[in-house]
This record gives sequence, C-alpha cells and structure tokens, in this order.
Amino acid sequence: MNLPRSVRDADVAGKRVLVLGAGAMAGLATATVARRGATSIAVANRTAGNADRLAQEYAARSASLADLAAELEVADVVVSCTG
Repeated sequence: MNLPRSVRDADVAGKRVLVLGAGAMAGLATATVARRGATSIAVANRTAGNADRLAQEYAARSASLADLAAELEVADVVVSCTG
C-alpha cells in the first residue's frame, strides 16, 4: 500500500474527506483538500462550534464526534489534526 506522506501529496479529487480537529492545522488541511477537489468535506471536533466555523469557511459540513463511526464508514480519506 502506498500512502501519501502528507495531505499535499494525496489525490483527493472526487473523494469524501473527513478532517478531525478544527485548529490551525485542520484549517490548512481543509483548505488543501477543498482546493484539490474533494467531493465532500466533513469536519469533526470535540467543540461543535469550532467544527461549524471551519466547515462554513470552506463550504464543508460539520460532523459530531458522536457520529464518528458513521463518518468513518463513508470517508475515503481521513486527516487527523488532533493533539
């Protein structure tokens, strides 16, 4: 299996992407996958308001951590930006 070294190297065009986190790194990841043509982007964070803010900025949608299992089932790519 060949895995990209970073989100910059990933081919996300046409993919469903789940971003975990809503801080600065998650913002960069969300901007990158949006620019690279992800079909849909979901942002999940322990603080719903932060996920909402980031999702709005990039025409994504926010997802609840309570729904994480369901989100993981439909995601093609997961980017974790949690510390």
